[in-house]
Amino acid sequence: MAMTADTDTMMQKNCPSFDTWLESLSREPVEGLAEECWVAAKAWSSGSGRKNAAERMQAAVDELGSDTPQALAEAMYHNIANGCIYPFEASVLTMHIIDESLKECGYRKAI
Repeated sequence: MAMTADTDTMMQKNCPSFDTWLESLSREPVEGLAEECWVAAKAWSSGSGRKNAAERMQAAVDELGSDTPQALAEAMYHNIANGCIYPFEASVLTMHIIDESLKECGYRKAI
């Protein structure tokens, strides 16, 4: 299926809720989050995900060396957006990986 001009334009931008979501993330470390993100990226690529995107996410986690949610999200997003997948896909994938990894770490975001 070919993309229309409107679809292509939408894919070139972040998910509309991405910036708000990113700002809501903690700037404090969550123990084990980096490892959990790395494992989640690998699991995603073992399923239906793109191997090169998963490898880029894992590289971002390794290079950052931090368990801070906001920093991990920024690093992962910037390593995959426009490099191997569209920004829209990258923003949705980053939100999914970080949110699921936070849950695995037992972290509950304050509302």
